[in-house]
Amino acid sequence: MRRRGWLLWGMLFWLMASIWPITADVVYADRKEGAITSVSEEKIAGWATAPGVGDGKGNSIDFFKIRIQLKGQSGTAVSYRTEAVEVQPDRNGEKKYTFSLDMRGKWPSAPGATAAYEIVVDAYRVLGNGQEEVYFSFPETPYEYTRQTEASTAKLDFSLSFSQPEYAKPPDGDAQGRLDVTLIPQGVVPAPVRPPIDVVFVMDVSGSMTMMKLQSAKSALQAAVNDFKANYHPNDRFALIPFSDDVRATSVVPFGSKSNVVSQLDAILDAGNRLTANGGTNYSAALSLARSYFTDPTRKKYIIFLTDGMPTVLDTTDSITYREVKPD
Repeated sequence: MRRRGWLLWGMLFWLMASIWPITADVVYADRKEGAITSVSEEKIAGWATAPGVGDGKGNSIDFFKIRIQLKGQSGTAVSYRTEAVEVQPDRNGEKKYTFSLDMRGKWPSAPGATAAYEIVVDAYRVLGNGQEEVYFSFPETPYEYTRQTEASTAKLDFSLSFSQPEYAKPPDGDAQGRLDVTLIPQGVVPAPVRPPIDVVFVMDVSGSMTMMKLQSAKSALQAAVNDFKANYHPNDRFALIPFSDDVRATSVVPFGSKSNVVSQLDAILDAGNRLTANGGTNYSAALSLARSYFTDPTRKKYIIFLTDGMPTVLDTTDSITYREVKPD
């Protein structure tokens, strides 16, 4: 009888287990995957995951390289490196990263009104010996994107007209007349689109910058700002770092202080014009801060250094390449 009771309890437990939902966390021990989430004329964005629990352990993705080529045309590929930004993991047992690449002016050129591209992303990691290797690539089938090209519509037409309807030939010579040719340009040539750049103005306002020298630096700043305002890319970034004994923190204008490039350049010019000179000449602090601004490996980077001479403080082990510009 007791045995039958245990049997009944066992059957009841089995029945409850078969109808009661049981859930458990799933650990993805070695799952690598990624996706391109959006492609437009301006940007390519996406995400990727790598094994690891998001606490600094396990494998990591250090950066991405995005390969783009015209569909079906090998040898046309270009590659751009972009930062891997670690975000909050959305699944147990892995790290998650996002990427976003500014594509303005970077699409491979193509004939015709439209062009089809194939896009593949390589996720890279850096090994212990400093060597970079492709960790994995995605998607398995290249992402296809078709865009309108900026083909030139320019052409040159012409018209001919005679100076008079009839010509009389003299007895002892040739008839003289004039044929007028009018050139008629038509259409437009799209302006070349350059990639965005990062520019930092580093301005010396130490005591050696006399009133005349400081005014000369401010005039140079004005000329540079005017030139950039006339030829800017909407994704350009500009900053101002004044320094003497140390960085003049209250007068620094970092990247992104204003909502657009023109407003940012106006803010830089306004801050520069209000500067006064005093103190020592600490190159190191200013250059270190400028270098910290250069976070996008895909951009060209420039420092416009406005100074009158040698520093009183300079701590560097790197070689510096520069071109000195002096007034005439």
